[in-house]
Amino acid sequence: MKKTVCLLLSVLLALSLCACVDPVTDKKTYAAAVEGVRIAVDDPAEPVLSALGAWSSYDESPSCAFEGLDKIYGYGSFEIQTYTKDGKDYIRAVYLIDDGCRTQRDIAIGDTAEAVKEAYGTPTRESEGSLQYAGEGMTLTFLLRDGIVTNIQYLKDVA
Repeated sequence: MKKTVCLLLSVLLALSLCACVDPVTDKKTYAAAVEGVRIAVDDPAEPVLSALGAWSSYDESPSCAFEGLDKIYGYGSFEIQTYTKDGKDYIRAVYLIDDGCRTQRDIAIGDTAEAVKEAYGTPTRESEGSLQYAGEGMTLTFLLRDGIVTNIQYLKDVA
């Protein structure tokens, strides 16, 4: 019985380290998990913002790429940027800006590039200053300085 449970847990752990695939759309996605709330690019913003509660800073400006306003909600250790489409706001970007937040695969500011590759696999693009992982319509980027993660960004791809 213990061996079966251990095997099952090992399989579940291995599956959790793969990029998430949305069972409805079959699209490869990456999402931030902050304060128990899943935040994914292109998700409706209202339920996410409601679940997170009051933000500590807010800024808006006319959008260059979308209709209406781009809005940035600051929560201390992370920021969420939204865009407007058909009168509704959607998640455009999530920025993890200090070690107070971790990705769903347990990576945070201050971790090494090697730790990122262990958690996420081979990057889609790699340079001295970043590791990038392409998802469906978005890119997960780990910015690096001297091989150490300094910023984590979930960004909507804009054509």
